[in-house]
Amino acid sequence: MNTISKQIGFDYTFSKANDTSIVKGEKYRFTILSNSLIRLEYAEDGVFEDRPSLLVRNRAFKPIPFECTHDEYKLKIETDVFRLTYRFGKPFKGTNLVPDQI
Repeated sequence: MNTISKQIGFDYTFSKANDTSIVKGEKYRFTILSNSLIRLEYAEDGVFEDRPSLLVRNRAFKPIPFECTHDEYKLKIETDVFRLTYRFGKPFKGTNLVPDQI
């Protein structure tokens, strides 16, 4: 842990999300933080960041119900508030990642 982390007393225990809230593939990772908040990560090398971000320092939210379905081309994640459709193997741009409000 670096010096500034010691000075502000940041606890990294809460920076990692509950495993049951994570949907992960070779180059993508989605973390369902609440029924209306999702963290999106895409990395060509498949390496993802677990340290806290400025926006969400604590990712140890209580797991919420969500449905995850897929076929050979796309993945769909759905809560009671949103639906997210992702085309496998593609960067997060254009029609490869389609959010929708329910």
